[in-house]
Amino acid sequence: MLQHWQESFPRAARMQAGLAVLGSVIGAVAFWRTRQPLFLIGAALMLANLPFTFVAIGPINTELLGLTGEQAGAASRALIERWGGLHAVRAGLALLATAALWAGLVRAGDRPPHSALRK
Repeated sequence: MLQHWQESFPRAARMQAGLAVLGSVIGAVAFWRTRQPLFLIGAALMLANLPFTFVAIGPINTELLGLTGEQAGAASRALIERWGGLHAVRAGLALLATAALWAGLVRAGDRPPHSALRK
């Protein structure tokens, strides 16, 4: 289990961070264009994944990445299970962000887009 986690983590970390930033930027642009606050809420929830990851999950990531194959066992399994529980919090934040963004789409659909370029 430890080896699989160590092999998949670097790829997943890059992808998830990129998607969180991209989702936040898209939500912020949608807010700017429509002034629908649900887009800003969705963007903030999506971006909240990053500090949560650094503060709550980062130390566990560091510890798991520092283990060798010979150290795999009950302790590394417990760390991975703890990591999984914290990862579920991130998934929950992403789910709430997605719901806010979808609700923003529904509510903004009947309004013309705002443009700072129009007078």
